[in-house]
Amino acid sequence: MFRIGYTYYVVALLSCLLFPFSTQAETRQLAVSIGFPVNKTELLPGFGDNKAQLAQMEDFLNQLNPDSIDVIRVDGYASPEGPYAHNMRLALGRAQSLINYIAKYTLIPADKLAVGETSLSWEALRPMVEASQLKDADTVLALIDVAISDHGEASQLDVLGKLQLLNSGLTWRQMKRNFFPQIRYSKLDIGLLSPPEIVVEPLIEPEPEIEPERIIELIDTAMPPVTATGPMEIEQCPRNLYLKTNGVGWLMLVTNVAAEIELSSGWSAALPIYYSGFNYFKHKIKFRTFTIQPEIRYWLTPNECGNTGWYVGTHFGLGWYNYAANGKYRTQDHDGNSPAIGGGVAVGYRMHLARRWSLEFSVGVGVYDARYDKYINDYNGVRVVTDRHRTWVGIDQASVSIVYRIPLKKGGDR
Repeated sequence: MFRIGYTYYVVALLSCLLFPFSTQAETRQLAVSIGFPVNKTELLPGFGDNKAQLAQMEDFLNQLNPDSIDVIRVDGYASPEGPYAHNMRLALGRAQSLINYIAKYTLIPADKLAVGETSLSWEALRPMVEASQLKDADTVLALIDVAISDHGEASQLDVLGKLQLLNSGLTWRQMKRNFFPQIRYSKLDIGLLSPPEIVVEPLIEPEPEIEPERIIELIDTAMPPVTATGPMEIEQCPRNLYLKTNGVGWLMLVTNVAAEIELSSGWSAALPIYYSGFNYFKHKIKFRTFTIQPEIRYWLTPNECGNTGWYVGTHFGLGWYNYAANGKYRTQDHDGNSPAIGGGVAVGYRMHLARRWSLEFSVGVGVYDARYDKYINDYNGVRVVTDRHRTWVGIDQASVSIVYRIPLKKGGDR
């Protein structure tokens, strides 16, 4: 009896594995989550924990018999910051990016792959907020529930607008910094065809009929366990150091370099240095200077992986100068050791070019107190006016700069 029963179970199990022709599908969610950088749809295997996640996904999918698959739906999600329509394109692009990867690197045929849900990742955001110490957590959760229940664009935009106004925008900035990097991802829903009910003639005497649930249980033991989880946490980006140089300064034959470091989310400090010891083609035309202009910047759309977009800043200026414009006199700071002192405000914009390269534009106005002498504009010209004083107001910053970003922590980009 033992051998007869054992044979029955083995034959039933093999039959289910070899003949999966039922039209009923069992949906499973593979517990992998593929992360994406902000504003990107390209799948980067080296980004965050993607390498391990992709390896787990490939191992599982390559063990499946393609004929046993009904459809694999790939979902894509975007974090809520930025324009709604743009986020929807990101979510769709992330799903399609993972589909392309699966078709290229696994045995699953392309006709078994389809785009599933593409949306803002409210469901992944909710447990993060619920477990946090966010000041307005109850209000945020209520708004998230509205967004989950109504996927219409008008409802989504209304929720986004209300979230951004909470606590004068502080709550929104905290969520951008702490939660949003973890909810830009894609995942899989796998539809497996359920095996047909098989009736096997016993060799000697009939055994009790095996329930379909038991057959599914036996098949499951041949597969790696799959459990549904939320998106895996993505490694946080480090602070960044930026090195840059101003093309406008170089056009004026002023050598220059600047460094900028991120202080916290939305804040950075910059220090440009300008130096020129040259005449402009003849000794009567010159703008010799050594100037430093430290600046504090506030970024209107802070980004944890490198600030881009608009910023406003306030700066301090200290500059030594020797100026002549082909006239009778040249002007120099008093005794060569009385730099112009002042400061001002600036506005600028930084746009992303490549992985670590950006282009930055800025303009600023300032007020400076200057003590100066005047000399005859000639070789060893005599001083004719001494210790004059003037308050100067005008444009003191104009730049078109090439910027290179250096992460200050091993691991680089998130």
